Amino acid sequence: MLIRILAISDVTKWSGYKEILKKINPDITVLLGDLISDGGAYFWSFHDSHGYWRIDGDFESERKKHERNFYKFLKYAGKVSTVLVVKGDHENDFVGAYNPNKINKIKVMFGNFW
Repeated sequence: MLIRILAISDVTKWSGYKEILKKINPDITVLLGDLISDGGAYFWSFHDSHGYWRIDGDFESERKKHERNFYKFLKYAGKVSTVLVVKGDHENDFVGAYNPNKINKIKVMFGNFW
């Protein structure tokens, strides 16, 4: 029996992951941390034309959008595969953003692989 596992970590932007999930069609999706925040996440900063880091756009609204997109992806992934979520070291960057109670309330599919 072949079990397909998709592992995702250090998400800088959530766009495209749903399509990857559809294409790979994994039995298990493992979200391996730094999902709500990552040092390279798009909402933190970007290089300007001189190579310097700068904060760009409305930081807080973009950060919350990234957070919402994590929960949307988790909800979708839970409908099509068994999901394991592992807390990363950057999940504590913003108080309340990574919420185990909220994660546990999301309905996920549970597989029996043996």
